[in-house]
Amino acid sequence: MPPRTLAATAVLLAVLAALLAPSSAAGATHVFYESYLLVNRGSEPYNLSGDYLVVDYPPNLPGQEVLNVTVMINGAVLGSEGYRVERSRDGAPSLRILAAPQALMPGEELNITVLYSMRLDPSRRPEWQPEVSELDLGETRLWNYSNPLIQAFLEGFDGLEGEDYLYALLGWIDDNLVYGSRIPARHPWEVLEEGVGDCDDRSNLLITLLRARGVPAYLEMGMIVLQGYEAEGTAENGTLIYRLANVGPHGWVKAWVGGRWVPVDMTYYTRATGTPLDHIAYSAYNTTWLPIIVTGWVKSTDYVSEGSSILAEAREKNLHIYMYIGVRKTG
Repeated sequence: MPPRTLAATAVLLAVLAALLAPSSAAGATHVFYESYLLVNRGSEPYNLSGDYLVVDYPPNLPGQEVLNVTVMINGAVLGSEGYRVERSRDGAPSLRILAAPQALMPGEELNITVLYSMRLDPSRRPEWQPEVSELDLGETRLWNYSNPLIQAFLEGFDGLEGEDYLYALLGWIDDNLVYGSRIPARHPWEVLEEGVGDCDDRSNLLITLLRARGVPAYLEMGMIVLQGYEAEGTAENGTLIYRLANVGPHGWVKAWVGGRWVPVDMTYYTRATGTPLDHIAYSAYNTTWLPIIVTGWVKSTDYVSEGSSILAEAREKNLHIYMYIGVRKTG
């Protein structure tokens, strides 16, 4: 990073350290934060009016409650008039920053930081059983089961229905795909072509195959709280630089099986019996001790194509994105 960006980052981390100091407030068990530093190194103004001014807003669910929200721009705390909570097309809450500039001039930097004080109770998490809606079924641009490669793949599972079909799919994925992560994520047909996929890659493939047979399914997304875990990396040749602290981004399937929503975890589960059932019974979501922050869900939108377009445009126009995501246990 150039000296100016290094200085801005140092200030940001100092502010976070102060705000994330242990709290004695009753019920404030964790603080979850997302921070984005945008640096325009291009020669033209960069439009920020779209996705850059919208961040996750964890929903209040059984086992998960947002107690307080702090929103900052360039280190200054905003009043409630500076942001609003709204709903995505998939019905998930998000937070729109109203007080941020709509464009970033050449040479300018913008830091947006949001901190959520949250109460987490893993034992209550499986209680959440939303109603099945029309958004949970059918084909989408992301879950395109009319794709010729998907259709050819489905022929190998003719005659299977219900749980037998689900377990057969899980067994095939376990036996034939290797783990590999990519930013942005892969489309389901790319997973089959490449034979590679991480948590949401594999989840999106499974959702496509389930919906193709009329089984309601969608993608749930969140953060697994892992004390002491740290990671960093880049994407799009350094356009995006990210750092994680005490948290791992994750995605899993919610499938309508046996008259209720069940979590199907494609990568983060305990291999207890060595059967496909482990993906459900011993999933991270079904643990009673592992804190997970549900940040939202995808039911109809194509976040893979949208993410690819955002990063490609940022690279073309020389916008650099520094992303910091973490969790601090406070009590």
